[in-house]
Amino acid sequence: MPSDLHYLSLDEVARRLKARKLSSVEATRAILDRIETLDPRLKSYATVTPERALQDAARLDARPLAGKSRGKLHACRSR
Repeated sequence: MPSDLHYLSLDEVARRLKARKLSSVEATRAILDRIETLDPRLKSYATVTPERALQDAARLDARPLAGKSRGKLHACRSR
């Protein structure tokens, strides 16, 4: 799981998801870890629901792409 995922552009994250070099669960865990590290000082989240986020990510990973977009992070734009 990339620990520096938060430094990547959303387009790059989308490319990695599409190429299956990164799973939704891995991406979600990386961001949840970042929130856990920084939010005690920043207090930028009213509510964090890691269980739900990981369940949703696992559900996305379990679905075949079948040529359909699963949202902005799963639809890599070409420029």
